[in-house]
Amino acid sequence: MKKFIYSLTLLLASCYHDSLKQRSNSMILRKDIFFSCDINSNCGAFDKKISGTATRIKIDENYYWLTAGHVCYKKSDNLIILNTEIFAIVSGSNDIEIINIVKIDEKKDLCILNAKKDDAREFSKEGPSPSDPVFAVAYPSGIFSKDMMPIYDGRWSGKLDDEDERCLVTIPVSGGSSGASILNKKGEVVGVISSVSTDFNHITITPCYEDIIVFLSNVNLPK
Repeated sequence: MKKFIYSLTLLLASCYHDSLKQRSNSMILRKDIFFSCDINSNCGAFDKKISGTATRIKIDENYYWLTAGHVCYKKSDNLIILNTEIFAIVSGSNDIEIINIVKIDEKKDLCILNAKKDDAREFSKEGPSPSDPVFAVAYPSGIFSKDMMPIYDGRWSGKLDDEDERCLVTIPVSGGSSGASILNKKGEVVGVISSVSTDFNHITITPCYEDIIVFLSNVNLPK
């Protein structure tokens, strides 16, 4: 009996991880060039880099990188932004894609950008339930190599509250994990990592499934 249970566990684990598509994952790097002056009125151009994680998704016959809104949008901090470039560094390869924002929702913290046709994930046709196992492929602290497949597991915890309209998972995250898709056991997208509690890094916030559905359904698809 013990041997049978062990074999079954291996089979389930194999099916779980076989659903991964390495090239559907990417580290996102945003480079802002801004103009600033110090207290002595010495002025010049400086750059600031922000990293996050994205997942290639397919909507109809179109491909996009899905990530968190704050990975995409410019927080000026009273600085004059001269230029912004966003790059996708694709897992499983040395490919670097220069990408552009297609749609952003700062309130729900969601963003999609154009992507090349390649390995992609589907969005789940049904939302997760509390205690469902979920996982994410993410690059905390911007630690990335083309051969990495950093998998972080947790559970879907449900809605935070009715007014806030945010949901929780117990996947551990840190800076650089933002934007990683939360996947169900079939490898389908059910959420997007938005933020984490500063007191406990397993209290992770995501836009709720229904809000992401609405966001993706209103994409202005290219003709």
